[in-house]
Formats: sequence, C-alpha cells, structure tokens
Amino acid sequence: MRYGLIALMLVAPTQAQDAEAAAAELYKEGVNLWLGNKRAEAVTVLREVVEKYAQTQFMKARPGGKGTRIETAVGFIAEFEAGRQDKLDPVIDRLSSSDFAAQALAARSLALRGPAAVAALNKASDDKKEWVTRILAKIDETAKVARPLVEKLGSADDEEKEAAESKLRALSEWAAAYLEETKASANKNLRQRAGKLLASIPAASEYHSIGDDAPVDALVKALSHDDWRVQGEAARALLAAGDAVLPAIRKAAEGNENVRFWAGRIAARIEEGGKRFKAMIEGLASDDDDVKEKAEAALKGAGAAAIPHLEEAVANGGKNLKKRAEALLVILKKPVGGRFGTRFGGKLNLVARGGGNRATESAVLAALKWLARHQGEDGSWSAGGFGANCVSRGDCDGPGEGEHTAGVTALALLAFLGAGYTPLSKDEYPDPAKAERQLKFGDVTSKAIAWLVKQQDKEGCVGARASKYMYSHAIATMALCEAYGMTEDPALKKPAQTAVDFLVGAQNKGKGWRYAAKSGDNDTSVTSWCVAALRAAELADLSFPRKAYEGALAWYDEVTGEEYWIAGYTHKGTGKVFVPGRNEKFEHHATMTAAAMAGRIVINRNRKELALGAGDVLLNDLPDSRELKSDAYYWFWGTMAIYQVSGPDGPGWKRWNEPLKNAIVPTQFTGKDGCKNGSWDPAADRWGFEGGRVALTALNALTLETYYRYALIFGEKK
Repeated sequence: MRYGLIALMLVAPTQAQDAEAAAAELYKEGVNLWLGNKRAEAVTVLREVVEKYAQTQFMKARPGGKGTRIETAVGFIAEFEAGRQDKLDPVIDRLSSSDFAAQALAARSLALRGPAAVAALNKASDDKKEWVTRILAKIDETAKVARPLVEKLGSADDEEKEAAESKLRALSEWAAAYLEETKASANKNLRQRAGKLLASIPAASEYHSIGDDAPVDALVKALSHDDWRVQGEAARALLAAGDAVLPAIRKAAEGNENVRFWAGRIAARIEEGGKRFKAMIEGLASDDDDVKEKAEAALKGAGAAAIPHLEEAVANGGKNLKKRAEALLVILKKPVGGRFGTRFGGKLNLVARGGGNRATESAVLAALKWLARHQGEDGSWSAGGFGANCVSRGDCDGPGEGEHTAGVTALALLAFLGAGYTPLSKDEYPDPAKAERQLKFGDVTSKAIAWLVKQQDKEGCVGARASKYMYSHAIATMALCEAYGMTEDPALKKPAQTAVDFLVGAQNKGKGWRYAAKSGDNDTSVTSWCVAALRAAELADLSFPRKAYEGALAWYDEVTGEEYWIAGYTHKGTGKVFVPGRNEKFEHHATMTAAAMAGRIVINRNRKELALGAGDVLLNDLPDSRELKSDAYYWFWGTMAIYQVSGPDGPGWKRWNEPLKNAIVPTQFTGKDGCKNGSWDPAADRWGFEGGRVALTALNALTLETYYRYALIFGEKK
C-alpha cells in the first residue's frame, strides 16, 4: 500500500507537467495559425486547448498583465464564429427572395451547414419564419442520423466502422457538417477517418432538374420531392403559369405538408401579382404621359407574365387602352432572341430530340458555374490569371497564353449566350464551391459584354493587337453580334457593326484571314472563326458585303483536296499540325476539314455540295478522350458540321453523338474536385495550353449546346 501511494505521488506531478507542456504547445500552434490567417485550422486547435487544458496554470496565466490565455483563445473562437455567422446573413436574406428556386437553394445551403447555422437562423426576421422552421427541423433530423454514425467511425470494431462509413457516404453532403465536428475530437483515429471521408464527399450532389415546360401535374408532384432544389424549381414554374394552376395545387396540398407549404406561397404571390398587374393596366389607360410610360415599362419588364392581362385589356378595355395593349402584345409576343430563339423556349425538347440528356445539360450548367466563379471583377476572364478568382487562390491550374484574354472572354460569353443567358436573365445559382456566394448569370453576361466593348479601339478591333489578335477579334465579334441579336439592345448595335466592319476590312483580298489584318497569309482556323462571326452578324441583321463569304469560300477551295475533301491548315495537304515541345505527341485529327465543312454549310447552304462528303472522314474519327486522343477543338467544329448536315434524326449524328457525350461528360471535374468542379483539364487536351482551362471549359460547353445553339440551316428533312 505504501508503495502504491508513493507511486501516485510521483506520477501526479509528471501528468501535470505533461498537461502544462501540451497546453503551451497547442496554444502557441493555434495562435501562430491565427496570425498566419489560417483561422479555421487555428480555431480547431484552440478549441482542443480550451476543452482539455482550461485548468492548467499556463492557460490561466496573464502574459503582459492582460487577459488570461484562456480568454484570448475563447475570444479568437468567438470572433471566428461571428465571422461565419456574418457570412450566413446573405444566404438567410435569400429565404425571402422573389425567386422560389433561389429560396429553396438558400434553405438547402443553410440546412447543410447543420448546427453551425442554428444561431444565425434563430435571429432571422419574421418573414423567414416558415423557412427557418423547416430548416431547423431538417438539421435536427439529420443530426439524429449522422452524429451516431460519426461516433461509430472511432469504434474499435472494424465492421461497425465500415458500416457507419457506408451509411455516411450515402448521406453524402448531408454528413459533412457532422464530420467537421470531429476536428476537435481527442480521438486521433476518429479525426483521421472522418477527415478522409469528408475529403471524398462532394460539395453538392447532382440532381435531376425539372424544366419550366414540364406538365402541370409533374410540377405539382415535384413540390413534394425530397430535394428542395427540385421543389423550388417547380414552384417557380407554377408561379409563372398563373392562377390556372391553383386548383391543382390546392387539391394536392390536402394531404401533403410540402405541397401545402408551397401552395400558400404560390397563391399569395399570384394574388399579389394580380393586384400589381391591375395597377399597371390602370396606369396604361391613364391620360397622364408619365404614368402611362411607367406602366408600359413595367409591363414590358414583366415579359410573358403580362400577356394574359394585356389580352384581357384588349377584350374589355376602352379604345385608347385597347390600342396601347395591342401595341405591347406585338412586342411581348415577338419570338425571344430573334433568330437565336432556339436557345430559349423548348430547349429541353431539342436536347432530347438530338440525343442529349440531363447529364449533358448538367455538364453545361456546371461549366457555366465554373466560368461565373472565375470571372474577374472587370468582367473579363484572364487566360493566364483566372486562378486569382479561385475559392482559394490558385486552386485551379492550367493557365492559357495571356495574349488570348479578349478571345477567351468572348468564348466564355458565347457559352452563356449559347445556353440562352443574356443581361436580361434573372437566373441565380449558388456557387457549388462557395455556398454563401450567389452566381447571377445576367450580371455575368452584362459585365463580359461591357468589358469587350471597352476593349474596342477606334478602328473597331476588339482586344490588344498581339501576335495572333485576329483570333480574339473574330471570336469577340461573334460574341458581340450574338449579344446584340439576342437582346436587340440599341447600345450594342454600333460596337457589333463596327467589329464586323473591321473584320471585313482585315480580310486578305479574295481569300481568308490569318493572325493579323491583311497580312497576306491565310489559314483555315482563323478563317473559320471569321465565317462564324459573319454568320452571327447575319442572324443579328447586321450588314457586310457578300464578297467576304466568297473570299472565305475561295480559300476553302484552295486548301481542299478533291479525293476525300480533306482541308489543309495553310495549304492543301498540310498534314499534322503541332507546336514543338507542347503537343506533338497528341494524335492528329481532321480539325481543319471539320472547320471548313462548317464554313461551307454557312456560306453555300447546299446539302448536296460535294465537299460535305468530308463528313465521312469525321465519322471515321469519332470523339475519344483517351490519353493523347482528346481534342476539344476538333470536337467543336466536327459537332457543328455533323449536326447541321445530318440533323438530329440522321444516322451520321447518331453515330457521332454518343462518343461525343462519352468523351466530354465523364471527363468533367465534379463536386469532389472542389474549385475545379465544372471545368476540364487543359493538360489532357491537344490544344489546351493555348487558351487554358477557361477556353477549354467554354469550348466544351459550346459543343454540348449544339442541340439548340443554332437552328438547322438546311431546315427539317422531309
């Protein structure tokens, strides 16, 4: 017994000394991390110090006569939590957004934060009370499932650990908040296992979006979908449909809490909208010019939603009101986007008919989100410096050559325009890599257009005149023409027309274009971009002489062989084109043949033209993403050519489309890849080094938009 007491007396001081040393080491580590601006890591360490060593003399000491170290640690933790709460405020504000889909996305984002969002949610204003109740219930429900599973990751029983891990993987991003909590755990094995699992979980899982053109019964059913994102999209579409859908919603709400939640909101907004439109129509009938003009502007801004109210005014209103309402109906019923209208209504039908699917459209949306996240404050996409806009600076590698920034910016803008997004778009999406940030595609396109216009010099050239500036100018011209054609914004007409004029003036007499204006050299690549820009100008009703097309056609004829109609790059029979030390190991593809074929289709519009037989060459070299085969530039031109010649129902397109989808969609980075989510790896692509990650991502998005970017030039096959 005596020896036992002596042993305890000897051990106790040793344990105390160890605790003091551990407290000092951890505290210093935490403070250094904080001062190094690694605050999340710092707080994890400081929480461990507070939980384990608050009673040590080291932590109770007052260095410099100021507060105790424990008070300092707690202060750092409180400051960090306050900062996190501040970041949640913009997300909470979106719970009362006018866009139901934005509300649902914000609610889901907050629920995914788990307990970290509770304090901020409890302070939310009364107008968000219904959402807050739903979110808190979801957090509580998830915690009851996830926390016991997380605890089992630290079990000594391997089977129990593996079963828990499997269930947590199934919970996917809903488990993340509870895996995060283990960072403060004393159980090292639990921390490591949870950390490894957390790293493998995507920031946001994929989901099957429901289109605005889905049938009413499908939209009503979607209000009770398990995924709030789908609920929000359905609610937005039902609201747009107006009061005709209310009976169906109210009937479905009788036995379904989710539908009941949305039914009240939709009905209230429709009633509110009815009152608002009534006031607008009354203003339209006013004899006061100011009141009348404000009413006209409001009705135009309301878009298609104003049409039934204006039709009622035509049927029942007085003579002056009827005349004004009829004039507005002519404007509002005009096809959206002019000749670019295939990018708007019925887009999903064109995707389905052409062999696309939810996966291809999800890939396009993910690419656009990546592009939106990496747009500079000035509206541009820097070919070489886009990494400055990563969630953590430099997360995404793969810079392009700096001289291409104007062209890369135009290419990114074209990807948004190709999917139907313009400065008038109200679409908002949460950033999958940074949930507190909302990506507003209308703002993205508006800033990009403004930046391009600012880069235009007095002669009309867009972008700096570097060594290959005609590439950038041609793509920028195409983007400005499409932006004008889709919006009919008078402010864009002059910049677009001036860009077209410069492009025509830069053409080599009777031939094509190359890197600089009137250089005397021609190549099929630059020439094909110039032809595409002229086609965009034509669709936007801008003017240029026919001889511009004729010169390009003369160039195509000069470089095209008659046996298989294979087009060369700078002359007939060019063969493989590469840049030594960069891409000579990649396989050759008939990219110039595809580009020339696409150009001929635009210029001649003759399906029976013999040179279009080059499609057989393309169909014998289908898209392939395996090592040293990947060539997005070839896929872009080849897809455009084959789709136009074959049409969505033709055998050529059916043969090309499946390999195309298999080459592009599975190689896109996803949620598990963090900031790269939505982009493609330029190092794996034949020409990826030229424009870098931004250009490659935009180019692949444009290729996947082929189903609806342009109407069929040859029309439908009879």
